[in-house]
Amino acid sequence: MLRFLLVLADGTPHDPACLVTPIPNWSVDEKITLGHGAQVRIVAINTILHTALAQRGFNAIFTVEPI
Repeated sequence: MLRFLLVLADGTPHDPACLVTPIPNWSVDEKITLGHGAQVRIVAINTILHTALAQRGFNAIFTVEPI
């Protein structure tokens, strides 16, 4: 399983702030349907992580916007 941190454009965490998925390949402009049915669009992907995030098992940071 992969873990992605979800943040809004202003850097604040999205609610929920974590996406856990077996899908490894995501792209900008893709839509994600979250567990409670809400959808977000990926607007940026950052794979360069602070050590603390990597140690917590995160694979990337997705900047998202609600749809």
